[in-house]
Amino acid sequence: MYKILKTSLRGELIELKTPEPGCWISVIHPDVHEITWLKNEIGILPEFLQAALDPEETSHIDIDQEENQTLIIADYCLKNTSSSQGILSCTTHPLGLIFQETRIITLSIEPNPFIEQLEQGKIRSLNTQRKTEFFLHLMFSISQKYQLYLRQIEAESERISDRLYKNISNKGISEMMELDKSLIYFSASLNADENTLQKIRNGRILPIDEEDHDLLDDVLIEYQQSLDMCTIYTSINERVSNGCNSILSNNMNDIMKKLTVITIVMSIPNMIYGFYGMNVGDLPLPYAWFPFTFSIICCIICWIYFQISGRYK
Repeated sequence: MYKILKTSLRGELIELKTPEPGCWISVIHPDVHEITWLKNEIGILPEFLQAALDPEETSHIDIDQEENQTLIIADYCLKNTSSSQGILSCTTHPLGLIFQETRIITLSIEPNPFIEQLEQGKIRSLNTQRKTEFFLHLMFSISQKYQLYLRQIEAESERISDRLYKNISNKGISEMMELDKSLIYFSASLNADENTLQKIRNGRILPIDEEDHDLLDDVLIEYQQSLDMCTIYTSINERVSNGCNSILSNNMNDIMKKLTVITIVMSIPNMIYGFYGMNVGDLPLPYAWFPFTFSIICCIICWIYFQISGRYK
């Protein structure tokens, strides 16, 4: 599916039937016929098209001087709908932007809210004829979504950690691991996107005027804030995990201490019965009731001793 859009003289985003200079072609999950149209009619390089539609591609820039085409891959974040844990789970996907001499083409393997915002004209002062401004507005929108999801992850992490400190469970640990996985994806994608933005600063990849420089600085600040948030939340989750490990270790030590006390107490009757069973001479009162009573008294004394001493509490 694709749309051909262009900013009119009145600043409105209008849909066209055929491409023309200054337009933006939005392509989402193209089929075979649309891919052929993009190659033959729009003139997109096959290697650029393949890279833009590769789900494993990371943020980077490719330039073909002969064809005057620039490919920029940017990573954006989405909620992971395939998660069955019932908690917030996020992942990142690539978004391809191809800049030709007179056109902008965006390619996405699945629908995403950022392109929808652009198509619906929700971003003010968007001009499809200004390539750099178009790209920076898109990246600013992506950075805002990163921060939104990071705040949601932080709130979810607080809720899970409070529950874990009260009662450690496998479910809580697996939920925390799911949040950690989302933060790892975010960290890698944010770093890659920031590096891509830094390369654009010199103006060799996309033309940059004074207004674009100011907007680029704002976008870089947003990405740096997102990176800082991601680093902080990752550190917090790591400390929570270490705290849970310490609690589990202490609980295990307490259990082992109690089992040791029980083992020692329960071994006393066996020792007493063993002496009487081996017909050891000079044992007092070798009657049936005495070994049993004596062993019970010894067990009680031993148990009281451990309880009072506090060594195995």
